[in-house]
Amino acid sequence: MNEPPQIRNPSITLYPFHLRNDGDEGYQQPAKNAEHIWQNLVDNVGEKFNFPELKSLKDNLICYKDGKYDAAGENTNLNQILIKNGKSLNFQPLTQPDFPKLYGSIEPMRINDNYCTDLTFYYDATISVDNLKQLNPQGCLLPNQIQASIGQTLLLYAEPVVYDGYRALADKCVGAFVGEGIDPELKITATGKLFGHPIFEYNNPAQKCHILVWLQQNPETSDLITTDFNHYLINLLFARSKVLFVYNQARESYRLGQQIANK
Repeated sequence: MNEPPQIRNPSITLYPFHLRNDGDEGYQQPAKNAEHIWQNLVDNVGEKFNFPELKSLKDNLICYKDGKYDAAGENTNLNQILIKNGKSLNFQPLTQPDFPKLYGSIEPMRINDNYCTDLTFYYDATISVDNLKQLNPQGCLLPNQIQASIGQTLLLYAEPVVYDGYRALADKCVGAFVGEGIDPELKITATGKLFGHPIFEYNNPAQKCHILVWLQQNPETSDLITTDFNHYLINLLFARSKVLFVYNQARESYRLGQQIANK
């Protein structure tokens, strides 16, 4: 292929999952680091993307009062949107020199005893795959920056324009998004189809780095991405992260138990 790979309407969605409750603090009481997920999104992501709405996110969350974390603002419903108007927060498009407008939105929520969010950035244009790095400035969406205690998933969506096979395109998308010096342990672990279009899973369990690349040839398929679809997808990814979290916790507890028994 002589032309560089190109994609249309690319988007990246971050789904981080962070423990909200800590039984040691009392029944349904927030953990001491419960607000870190929101603080990291403001500090690490808001500053890199420069969306005013993201940098002032805490002003729109019901779990903040006068700029300070206050979980008392949440109601007794264990599943709720945390934006004060009960809806997602859309960002004003950013105009970038020599580049398409950047769009974004965020929907912070609470699922049972955890915080999570649907944070999406996207271009309504055709770009070179190499420019996907613009959707992850300075690696701000990677796990070491977000530091979600339960784990996270990144979903990269794109419509192929110029490419040499879906798998090759997915590999290049991940490489461009993560950036130079990509961790060799971030490897493809599964392939499949979602609504009839190829989807690829990349994973590095040690760093809790989980990336899905969904490539769509038919733009009409995006009409199937409804509110119900997002609800089911978030809960599925949350269940995955929770299972892996509990499994790793159990392994650590078993190791400590062996040490105590040896003494």
